[in-house]
Amino acid sequence: MANLELQAKTLTAADLDPNATNGTRIQLLRQLFGVDVQFDQGIGFENRRLVENQRFNDNRRRELLTRRDKLQDDSLALTRDINSLTIERERMNTDTSATAEQKTLKDKEIQAKKDEQAVVKEQITQQNDELKTLQAEPSGTPTSPTASASPATLPTSALEKLIEKNADKLLDAAKDPKLNATTMLDNTIQLQYEIIAKQLTLLRDEVGPGERLVFLELPQSIYTTPGSADEKMAQSWWHVNGYTRTDPLLHLLLEFYDVEQRWHDIQAVPAFSTFATDLQPCPTDSTQRTADKNDPYLNLKELYDALKAEHEIARRRIIEQIFREANANFDRVEQNGARDTTETIEAVRKRFALAGGLFSSRPQQRTIEDNEHERVQNMKRDLLEILSKEHPKVCDRQRFSLDQGLELIRLDQQPATDIERRTVRTVDIIPRQSSLNVNDIQDTVKQTGILAGFKFLFGLAGTVNFQRQREQFEQFLHQELYASGFGKGDRDFGWTFGALPGTKRVAPGVRTTYAALIVPDDAESIVMSARGCYFPRKNYQPLDFNDTRNGDWTKPDRFKDSNCSDDENYILTIPGGGNTSDFWITNIDYQEGQNAGDFQTVSVRGNNFSSQMGVLINGVPLLPTVGLAHPYLMPKSTTNGAAPAVASDCTNVQGICGRFERIDPQQVVFSFRMPDGFKGIPTITLVAPGKSVDLNSIPNVRINRTSNVTLKDDGAFMFGKRPPRVAITDVQLLNTDVSSGDVEALVEGRGFNQAWDRVYVNDVEVKGANRDFKSAGLYKLTFPRSSVDTLEFKIVQANEVATKFLPNPGSMEIISSTVISYDPPVPKKSPGIMTVKLQVSSPSQRLSIYTIQGATNTSTLMPGASSGEAILRLINPEPTVVVSIKDNGTGGIASVAVQRPKEPPKPAEQPTPKPKEEPPKPKTCLVPVCTAN
Repeated sequence: MANLELQAKTLTAADLDPNATNGTRIQLLRQLFGVDVQFDQGIGFENRRLVENQRFNDNRRRELLTRRDKLQDDSLALTRDINSLTIERERMNTDTSATAEQKTLKDKEIQAKKDEQAVVKEQITQQNDELKTLQAEPSGTPTSPTASASPATLPTSALEKLIEKNADKLLDAAKDPKLNATTMLDNTIQLQYEIIAKQLTLLRDEVGPGERLVFLELPQSIYTTPGSADEKMAQSWWHVNGYTRTDPLLHLLLEFYDVEQRWHDIQAVPAFSTFATDLQPCPTDSTQRTADKNDPYLNLKELYDALKAEHEIARRRIIEQIFREANANFDRVEQNGARDTTETIEAVRKRFALAGGLFSSRPQQRTIEDNEHERVQNMKRDLLEILSKEHPKVCDRQRFSLDQGLELIRLDQQPATDIERRTVRTVDIIPRQSSLNVNDIQDTVKQTGILAGFKFLFGLAGTVNFQRQREQFEQFLHQELYASGFGKGDRDFGWTFGALPGTKRVAPGVRTTYAALIVPDDAESIVMSARGCYFPRKNYQPLDFNDTRNGDWTKPDRFKDSNCSDDENYILTIPGGGNTSDFWITNIDYQEGQNAGDFQTVSVRGNNFSSQMGVLINGVPLLPTVGLAHPYLMPKSTTNGAAPAVASDCTNVQGICGRFERIDPQQVVFSFRMPDGFKGIPTITLVAPGKSVDLNSIPNVRINRTSNVTLKDDGAFMFGKRPPRVAITDVQLLNTDVSSGDVEALVEGRGFNQAWDRVYVNDVEVKGANRDFKSAGLYKLTFPRSSVDTLEFKIVQANEVATKFLPNPGSMEIISSTVISYDPPVPKKSPGIMTVKLQVSSPSQRLSIYTIQGATNTSTLMPGASSGEAILRLINPEPTVVVSIKDNGTGGIASVAVQRPKEPPKPAEQPTPKPKEEPPKPKTCLVPVCTAN
């Protein structure tokens, strides 16, 4: 198994065989138990007589001793009395009041005591004489039977002989012990974790919506002293206090405010006072000074216009990002995207924190975080109000500085419920454990021997002999831990370090450990605390990080036994944190017009280039190197025993080939070669953790000393020569309605330059505010409406001319005319009517008769069967009728001449026959009128 050229042993089927023999154990048990008993009645009788005699002598001796002791006490008391009486008698000799009778009586009393003492002494002498006779030894001694002894050792068994003969065969399995399949698999996976830990780029992966994975390298230094550090464990504790973030929309608004501040500072420069007509002054601005117009070297208008163009580009890009951020939630809902995990967790915690919640009835309290959130919302509202104006007044630099948007999310804050905040948590710690494989061989011999003998005076004797021997031989390969991690899934994590197997003291040195943490995607930095502890190996460790701060672990009188250090606090910035990219491009330099197959060297400058950055040329990665221009420092490659060659050597390579070097955080240089026949600029992509950038599409960069251009549109070809620099690729008309007055158009292309271009529409130059330069590939033009059939857009730049023709949607065209019918006039009855079908370029609903010649004004125009068809009804048309049609939507006018069909010839006139004459009728006369009958 290979991982970025690091090799790990591949496990075979034999290694993972769960039925394989992994160790050897041989156990022998030998036991011996023997009992012998004997009984003799004659010896028992003799022993009983001796015992009875001895018992009598013992009792008599005790009585005599007691009496003698009593008599000796009496003799001693009499001696005291005699002494007292003798002293009194001597005093009487000196006492004149004592009579002779008294003295005689005292002498008799003394003599009586002496006589009594003599009797007591005689009794004592008698007692001593009797004791002397009792102390003599009895005539015989007790005897006991003799039992035969059991064997002293165990006899040799047949199994022993078998083991001796076949010992080599039995121990063959013990010669090569190995770990079991499960442990071997765990160790292999652990080694892969170690490899991944040392190749940080392998874990650039997102964990969930709104979360990201960060990898921390956490070195710890341990120093131990001989003696006092023996039999002790060392422990390092890490604790995540919280993280910092900036609201994405607020971050963009503050960036917008900063751009406007910088533009304000440029406008406030006295030399630009003539051009800065839209400056919104601030109280802190210095007094404006008018530039000296007579200075022959003063030509600042072009510089001011260039700075203004950069300001407009930056302003437009930030506004686009603001709208993109504001619409991000709409996009998520439309595409059924998942809500950020952090938002979901916080919503659950807040729901349970309400009064009467599921887990707690404690009332919700306003926290520091709530106050911070309210401050951020107020700042966003004020910024939107200020920046929504065309010329904002940006004077409050302190309140709207970028650092004011930072929020510290305190994970240690006690919530209203008992749900711990785990928006930042540990998902893995490396190493999980560190151990040594120990080949453990043990030969255990246990022996037990019991030999007991007993003899009784009544004639019973016996011996008991018990022997037991156990032998056990073991040989196994197992692991002994000396370091292990803890805290996976928590905000408290760390490692415990012990002595290596076979030693008593933790080895001093640096331990490099790693932790993989899940953090919210908008986190910009992590705030952490660390503590180090040591304690005896047989004692308990601290319960958690807060327990390390307990006074029991910091008492000075316990330093010799156990201790925990003070807090060490750290702020760890997250590369690319906060949904923002942390590196950008400012300059791209290269040699123009290299031949196909030649090497091209490109220098890219910017800021914050990561040491893990990679370069893609048309999707092919270039190899990283050190010493790109120094062949002796570059890595060497050996093929088939040949002499080492420079690793960037592209000999016999048909495709894209090259290497790159990160010079420093501000510059990357790469050298590469394209296949034969390639012409143009390849697609160059920089890839770093959390961001990738296509150099070809970055606007507003400096390419080969030309500012505010784009590589793909404005840069010279790296290979071959570029066609004419300026070109018009497309024109879009924004309004064609006649009611809108002037026409607005977007002209797209490449190579546009505000200072050099002259723009024409139908040979009429567009100047001033009517020519809005957006970028090197876009103009917005405003020009008067025209009814010509074709619009000609022309950009003149030095010796190059770019032209684009566009049909004028404001023009009106009559494609064809067809006479459908013609009814000649009938005198005194009906006028002549000619019906004409017109094919037109505009919708017939918008058309009307503008002028008509050769027909009466009562002629009409009606829509036809389709949108591009109109029916013209001409009244009393002449042989030729000229009609002008107007498009009421665009104002375009078109004319058409219609030939009236010839009238059919009139038939020849026949003579009118005369009526037949009738005979006259007789008249009848009546008075006063006469009529003919």
